[in-house]
Amino acid sequence: MLVATEAQTAKPSTISRRVAAIRYAHKLAGIQTPTDGEGVKATMRGIRRTFGGARNKKAPAVAAKMLGMVATAPDSLAGAMAIVTPWRDIGHVEGYQLRTARKPKPAC
Repeated sequence: MLVATEAQTAKPSTISRRVAAIRYAHKLAGIQTPTDGEGVKATMRGIRRTFGGARNKKAPAVAAKMLGMVATAPDSLAGAMAIVTPWRDIGHVEGYQLRTARKPKPAC
């Protein structure tokens, strides 16, 4: 079973997304979804129970941490743009497309 094989290399959340994608593709095609079977559901429950530990929570950014972050920030907008410019040229960061200001439409 694909789901059980995936459990050896992927996290439970990744497997859940893949199962959802398979379900959605079958719905679009108008055919019966194999992911609705009790075997798949039971396997997913077992994977979550076995491999699905608690998420690593980050400590909150309290006042002392915030002051440390601000202290390392550039003093001017020009310094900030030097940091942002390489990412703007790439056009995306880790799979997310950057939003850019839209040009106004010319008046007709």
